[in-house]
Amino acid sequence: MKPKSNDLPESVTCLSLDQFTEWMKEMGHPTFRAKQIFEWLYQHRAGEYSEMTNLSIGLREALVSSAPLFSSKVNTTQHSSDGTIKILIQLHDGEKVETVMIPEGKRRTVCVSSQVGCGMGCVFCASGLYGMKRQLSAGEIIEQVLHIRRAMESEERVSNIVFMGMGEPLANYSNLDLSIRAFQAEWGCGIGKRHMTVSTVGLLTRAKKLAEDHPQVTLAISLHGPNDKIRNQVVPTIPHITVNDLIVAAREFFEETHRKPTFEYCMIGNLNSAKEHARELAFRLRGLECYVNLIPLNPVDEIPLDEPTRDDVNAFAAILREQGIEVAIRKRRGADIDAACGQLKLKADSQGFFERDAVKS
Repeated sequence: MKPKSNDLPESVTCLSLDQFTEWMKEMGHPTFRAKQIFEWLYQHRAGEYSEMTNLSIGLREALVSSAPLFSSKVNTTQHSSDGTIKILIQLHDGEKVETVMIPEGKRRTVCVSSQVGCGMGCVFCASGLYGMKRQLSAGEIIEQVLHIRRAMESEERVSNIVFMGMGEPLANYSNLDLSIRAFQAEWGCGIGKRHMTVSTVGLLTRAKKLAEDHPQVTLAISLHGPNDKIRNQVVPTIPHITVNDLIVAAREFFEETHRKPTFEYCMIGNLNSAKEHARELAFRLRGLECYVNLIPLNPVDEIPLDEPTRDDVNAFAAILREQGIEVAIRKRRGADIDAACGQLKLKADSQGFFERDAVKS
């Protein structure tokens, strides 16, 4: 967004520092104040102009009406027994999304959404139950991280960002691009791109663009099946994208960026979690520089699928490792507040409004 004279920005978060500095100049405010405001917003976790004590009261009052810091607000905050935090965010038009912070050792990973709802229709994922409502703006993506930081302990810092929340990130590429730049910028969150991961179910042209624009970002490809028949049962909306297409894309991504892509594999009992599936997957991934992230199905009331057994998950991982493939088994985090992978969703009430729970894996 390039501000012009008298334009009111949707929020300060939708502007870069250069854009906000130019806007401040055109509005007749001292330009050096723009950097001070960004420092309060991004480094000091300010949520209101009233907290910015080195700004004059007059300037603070003027900016409240002319340049809102946020276009969204936190509706509810939930804390899991394992330290996971989930916040429900209300957007300017009444739509809602959820954001999750997952602690792991010293790491604090924030899972952000890129769309309201999701149109990809992965059968295990609650985010797609109500379809895709709209794209999130760059400001709305950025605000998810800024909001959840205020729910964290003061000494905690966001170390990683994963675009694995509600929606298909690469289907909202322009705003994904802007938010990555803000998260990485010195004036922004200062999080290195090597600490960011973008998930996709298979928008391969956009994956190539991601490699060109942000070669340090990790690509996570939702695979979920060792062959086309099973994958199309799990991801039924894009049958024209084959398992081979995804493997080729992963190889090209590594060749372009020298960063190993990750294959996300949701393990569903009696569908894709047997030993023969592991052997087939290992055969297809032989010689490929990649990681495999096994995600045991998290239960969702509205989705009648079976969880894999622990023995199935461990045997699957062992078969892949025997073939030299690097494997991780995702821990279930935040399940007691429905914040685990695939559980986050928007639930409609009887009046048709969305009340709670929003995100994809």
